[in-house]
Amino acid sequence: MRGGHVWDRSDLSAQAMTTLRQVASAYKQRGSARVTATGHTDKSGPADYNMALSLRRANTVKNALVSEGVPATEISIVGRGEAQPLVQTADGVREPQNRRVEIVMQ
Repeated sequence: MRGGHVWDRSDLSAQAMTTLRQVASAYKQRGSARVTATGHTDKSGPADYNMALSLRRANTVKNALVSEGVPATEISIVGRGEAQPLVQTADGVREPQNRRVEIVMQ
């Protein structure tokens, strides 16, 4: 079963929720902005699975931002799978820093 493993998760930590509240607050101060949430994975697991997981992670962030008052219509999600690692590793390597969602507000 994959669901219980940390590298397969798309849920948010308390620290992530704090960051998302800050993003939502910044959005509200600006009054309007385009927000893009881009999900990433490490290189463990099949590439097609990782692409789906990266989209799931980005969508989780979108849902959290919506719950904090950012309109869903202002948030785009992108999945990059394992294609753009923060830390370069060999294929199959688990790297926590590569399991992330990057948020850009324009």
